[in-house]
Amino acid sequence: MTIYTPSQVEKKPEKGSTEPEVVTEPLTSFKDEEDGVDVSARPPLVNYFQKRRRTFCIHLLLTIFILVILACGAIGAVVFYRHLNKKVYTGVCGNFYIGGDDTLNEPQKFVQEEVKVTGQLEELQVPRFEEVKPNVVLHDFYRNYTTIVDAESHNCYVMKLNRSLIAPPKDLIDLMEKLMAGYYQTKAKVIRENYRPVLPAVNDPIIFGSDINSKCYKYNTYRLEKYVPGGKYNTYWSLVTSTQSIRTIK
Repeated sequence: MTIYTPSQVEKKPEKGSTEPEVVTEPLTSFKDEEDGVDVSARPPLVNYFQKRRRTFCIHLLLTIFILVILACGAIGAVVFYRHLNKKVYTGVCGNFYIGGDDTLNEPQKFVQEEVKVTGQLEELQVPRFEEVKPNVVLHDFYRNYTTIVDAESHNCYVMKLNRSLIAPPKDLIDLMEKLMAGYYQTKAKVIRENYRPVLPAVNDPIIFGSDINSKCYKYNTYRLEKYVPGGKYNTYWSLVTSTQSIRTIK
């Protein structure tokens, strides 16, 4: 008895149906024992250039930001230290003086001034005596200027500092301390010098420094120059300066 069995026929895939493609590529390198061939994984191609550049820019900006913060902190610390370490000397100085006539029979006169010394700046509160009006005198040894602040006339007068007549801050403090301690007594003499304002007025007193500007910014500010008799000056200004002599107490 003969039995016929049909041969197995491969079933054709239907149209539209796709089977997933299986990749049998090893992930790691190994040696095939049957073929004896070293099979290695194919390295993936990845582009790191854009990411590295972005990371570098971020690190650079953070570094610059940290350096700016450190610099600002250092500058602030220095300014704060100088502010705390800033020494201000204040006191009252009284002097007996003799007038400009140098007569033996003329009695001594007394004048008292308030003195404030800050760094390289001397500030003297001059009271009214004889023909001198009350005013504030600033000796700026850093900028090399002397300023007379006349609050009554709302004027400021600026001239070059005469270091041969004006004692520097250190010497002035030493002199006042010795006077208060009774170490010695000095006799002062009035030195009369005539000056005249130079026209026109200074537009902005900041050119003389912040200390002078803080006193003169709301006043008319003029430069002073030596008054020479017989010079061609404005009559009004010459008259004013000749009757208001500038005095220096030594």
